[in-house]
Amino acid sequence: MNEHENELKKALAENGGFDAEKAENEASRARRWFDSRLKWSGRISWMRIILVVVAFEFAFTNFLVADSTRAMIGYAAMMAITIVLVGVIAVQSWVAGTKIGLLKEIKLLRLECLGQPTEQVALSDLGAFSMTASTRRALSVREYIAWFVALMVVAGASAFVTAWFSARGWPAHMARFEGAPVTVESPHLGAPIYYTIYIRMDHGVCKVSRITPDHKQSDLFLMGEGFVRNTLPPGDSLHLDPQGNTGEYSVRFE
Repeated sequence: MNEHENELKKALAENGGFDAEKAENEASRARRWFDSRLKWSGRISWMRIILVVVAFEFAFTNFLVADSTRAMIGYAAMMAITIVLVGVIAVQSWVAGTKIGLLKEIKLLRLECLGQPTEQVALSDLGAFSMTASTRRALSVREYIAWFVALMVVAGASAFVTAWFSARGWPAHMARFEGAPVTVESPHLGAPIYYTIYIRMDHGVCKVSRITPDHKQSDLFLMGEGFVRNTLPPGDSLHLDPQGNTGEYSVRFE
């Protein structure tokens, strides 16, 4: 027996009969207590979703800049886990809301049974003692909107911060351009090979080309600062032309 039932029994003992007003007050207290639990359950679910979204942003941003297949697989797995976690949190939130709502109905029913008059009372008193629980949302519409806006703000901020840190995670040691073109030979594995090329020019742009074994050259792209990950056919090499400018570069094969 909890405090609501104790208070109601005490009220009945003091008055020697059914008191509709005090019984309704105890029912209102019980409703408020369960409604508060329901609200906090919803808020905690939103907090967990925001944390999962931040983790997803981190994995997605790093997946885009990953320079190895192993890293890409790891970040892709992390994204899959976060998506599953969102579904788990949604189901847990629904189960918790249903459980709290059911307990609320049972508690109000117990209070109603406990507060039933043992002697004949006026029908107006019985009419005043209405304990039918109403179905309510865990949170108000305004609070749902506020949490959604917070989710969007946090997601955008986390994406920006993660991208900023990822951009700073370039190779520690990069070779220097001194104005002359550079040719980077790929390992002769007899199969297409992945490469990641980082370029940071002081001025102008660098023209990146592909040279085949029979010395035919085809342009790939121009870049002033950034990185590209792509595949290179067997036996081909990369030709980096800073076009007379200076800068830094790094090429990684895997």
